Amino acid sequence: MKPILIILWVCCFMAAQFTTAAPKRERTVPAGSDTSACTPACGCGDITSPLGISSDHVHDKGGWMAGYSLMSMSMNGAATGSRQLSDAQVYKQYMMAPGQMKMQMHMLMMMYGISDRLTIMGMAGFNACDMNMNMDQGASMPGMNMAGMPSSMNTMISGVGDSRIGVVYRFVSVGASTFTGSLGLNIPTGSIKQNGTTLLGDNQRLDYMMQTGSGSFGIIPGLTVTHSLRLFDLGAQLQAIMYLNDNSEGYRLGNSMQADIWAAHTLSPWLSCSLRTNVNVCGRISGQDPQIAIPMNMAMDPGADTHNSGGTVVSLLVGANVRLPHPLLRKFTFQVEAGAPVYQYVNGTQARQHFAFLAGFKYSIR
Repeated sequence: MKPILIILWVCCFMAAQFTTAAPKRERTVPAGSDTSACTPACGCGDITSPLGISSDHVHDKGGWMAGYSLMSMSMNGAATGSRQLSDAQVYKQYMMAPGQMKMQMHMLMMMYGISDRLTIMGMAGFNACDMNMNMDQGASMPGMNMAGMPSSMNTMISGVGDSRIGVVYRFVSVGASTFTGSLGLNIPTGSIKQNGTTLLGDNQRLDYMMQTGSGSFGIIPGLTVTHSLRLFDLGAQLQAIMYLNDNSEGYRLGNSMQADIWAAHTLSPWLSCSLRTNVNVCGRISGQDPQIAIPMNMAMDPGADTHNSGGTVVSLLVGANVRLPHPLLRKFTFQVEAGAPVYQYVNGTQARQHFAFLAGFKYSIR
């Protein structure tokens, strides 16, 4: 919990500093540049927030934004606590060890300004996962013939994910500082009944990580603070998701809290770069799906045991935002971010996060 405490301390420090009005910096426009498109309507002052940050701003009354983003995350190998594990170490307890895993989340988002302070938003997504599990060739299990078993097993799933609706409200702007709050609702539109081939046979329930949804309603509160300096835009955000009910299969995903601190520098009216630190703390799954929690399944696959869920991951990401000056493209913002964990602590035995890449665009009209 030390990283999250550090983030909270910095948020409080920034909030204390922002109570004193600070002069808003003037953006430098190179001589000879076409500034006719750089107007409040095009939102040139809002091109610095990293792609991985959402619910951090409001739109003017009647203004709206539509966007698409892709998050691709890879995992490689296994870990327990903060230690990386070899397959041989995992085989001391399970017949299968996490190999390579790729997860993709496609997200569509829309925002609309009800007033200059209040914006409504909605998000819907599509998830895909490709997981490879390595298998212990020397294992034996009563009632199972392990002769001729492959050295690995690959599983692929895809489907609609959970959806979200919510509101964003700008509490106050003081000088170059802005305080914004958000409140969302998680709607369980994703599946928690994804089946596939496992060592138990065909059409078996896949483990919790391979499900595309949560099956539970949840509330998503958030608080964002941004501040502009002469050379940098700074921001800090706290956001949580708290699930309200056990799903139809008898379990509930662990609540999570995410904290971000970022700094962005505007290189030109059309280009900015950013550096972001993300801390994600997630609790264990409570309850269990009886079709997953079969004793033989839990002895083979660490992902079938809810004790092997939750933990803390600290990641560092670099990004860039681009808004091209062409008249047909100036209302589009193109964004990318990429990064990797610098620290992770997992409960039990889990796949180890390796790399994350985000890309997307948004289209805004005042």
